[in-house]
Amino acid sequence: MILKRKSVRVLIVPYLITAVILFLLSILQEVSITQRFNWSIICLDFTTDIATNTLAFAFFYYLLNKLYSSESKLLSSNNTLSETNFVLENFLYRASHDFRTPLTNIKGLLIAYELDEDVESQKQYLTMLKQSAEMLDDRLLALTETTTIMHKIKASESIKITSLIKELIQDVSFTISLDKIRINIEVDPSLTIFSDTVRLKIMLRNILTNAVKYIDAAKSKHVINITVVQESGLFKITFWDNGIGIPEDILPKIYEMFYRGTQRSNGAGLGLYIAKTIAISLGYNISVDSKMGEWTEVVVLIKDNTITALQS
Repeated sequence: MILKRKSVRVLIVPYLITAVILFLLSILQEVSITQRFNWSIICLDFTTDIATNTLAFAFFYYLLNKLYSSESKLLSSNNTLSETNFVLENFLYRASHDFRTPLTNIKGLLIAYELDEDVESQKQYLTMLKQSAEMLDDRLLALTETTTIMHKIKASESIKITSLIKELIQDVSFTISLDKIRINIEVDPSLTIFSDTVRLKIMLRNILTNAVKYIDAAKSKHVINITVVQESGLFKITFWDNGIGIPEDILPKIYEMFYRGTQRSNGAGLGLYIAKTIAISLGYNISVDSKMGEWTEVVVLIKDNTITALQS
């Protein structure tokens, strides 16, 4: 970092004035000694004085530059630290309240289960206990993922995108039933991406999980289309579903931390926040478009300088 132009002018103007004064003093000194102008002596004296002052000026300028640079870096670090602390405090505050809800539910349901001897009622309590446990697990997963993207060092490695997507579907199927959903995959098996495996997988899993969670129960067919293509110098990953959709007025808020856009949401409200945060950290672009009651489309764009296509 260098000094601003205004700061440079503040330094140079007095220096130029000093140079003029030195030149005039050299002339006066010569006149007082010889009563005439000896330009060779005057120029020599003037050059010596200027050289000395230039060195002093350069050293002074260097010190000021270093000081300004250090101060700017310190200010930038303090601002970043303040922003990080604010986000962390807000996250911990909201997370602590979110964790209490499923825990309180579990405690209450356990008490009701012990007191009620009716078998059918106990089955209902067990179902609700399972739902509360899943809610707690979802919050813990979101907390783990948020911590991971904040502190894990970014890496770049070769990833077969087809294999990654299949792993994502398998992972999601462990927590959410996919029996009633048809997932179509259109991916060139030769495409390989160079990225951070952990972050990319977390980002795509959150997108896929949302598509699975918000299927439209009123529709007879539930479809999720996953396509990956390379076009116009970009690597494009698209998730399309025919779920409940997102109201237009809610779309600008979906990336906010802990935001839940529907009453059906029992998650932590961190899915798209995490996805967006990862996209920014990796230099990707993520966009969401939707039509309420009809469909939702999430597109992730990756610049071609981070990808390559290889023959499988």
